[in-house]
Amino acid sequence: GRPFNVTVDDIRAAHLNCALLYDFGFGVAENKGIARHHYAAASDRQPLAKARMAELEAIEDASKGPVTFSDEGQGGIRVGTRTKPDGSVEFVIKGPDDLSEEDTLATYRELAEGKEMEEAQVFLGLAYENGSLGLAKDLERARSLYAAAAKKGLWWAEQAVARLQG
Repeated sequence: GRPFNVTVDDIRAAHLNCALLYDFGFGVAENKGIARHHYAAASDRQPLAKARMAELEAIEDASKGPVTFSDEGQGGIRVGTRTKPDGSVEFVIKGPDDLSEEDTLATYRELAEGKEMEEAQVFLGLAYENGSLGLAKDLERARSLYAAAAKKGLWWAEQAVARLQG
């Protein structure tokens, strides 16, 4: 038979697709932890995956309370602390490759507006819809981004358009 040729990029693309399924609960139960795992596996060459993973981590971190970071340490590593509701202290470590909200937003904008990547248009739309990544809530802008992605045949963008209309 024919050899089955799979490249590393094929595997990363598969991880990105799995991440999207779990992130939004398409055909599977929504599970942000599994989504983050797949985004991480795809993030080497998929800037969209790295940006979404950073956004999910920021959302999770924000729900736990503010982090106070010390000065940047050796090699760009930052160590911070957060006081948990029970009064205990949790340490938070961020590496030099962790994207900030500004970097995540810049990646979404570059891929959504500059390269017109439909998945990035949906992620940027979500940021406008939820008022995340430092953006003001703007449902019209979100709807416009979702509609642009839907025109390219992205079925979950079509669902997002319908959700905002309903």
